Amino acid sequence: LFVNNTMLTWAQIAILGPFCPQLKELRACGNNITTLSSECREGFPVLADVSLSKNSIASWAELGHLAWLPVLAQLSLNENRLPDDLTDPSTIPAHLTSIA
Repeated sequence: LFVNNTMLTWAQIAILGPFCPQLKELRACGNNITTLSSECREGFPVLADVSLSKNSIASWAELGHLAWLPVLAQLSLNENRLPDDLTDPSTIPAHLTSIA
């Protein structure tokens, strides 16, 4: 599913989860997303690859909000506002195998 440059927030995208149970790949680039928190924490049971490049995520702690995605393995965060150093690795969901 590609929702690039639509200015959808992560909370709005997360609402789609229950309606897209077979979605494996999500591209939400260029939406000015600043937070990954959402009250909707269900759905997307097979979502494995997410690109949030070209957004405005500025804290590694935001990644902790993705822990509810059970098979998320690849996450792209290119061109965000993240600091160069990851001070608290515990904020990264354990099931992520690749962060770019």
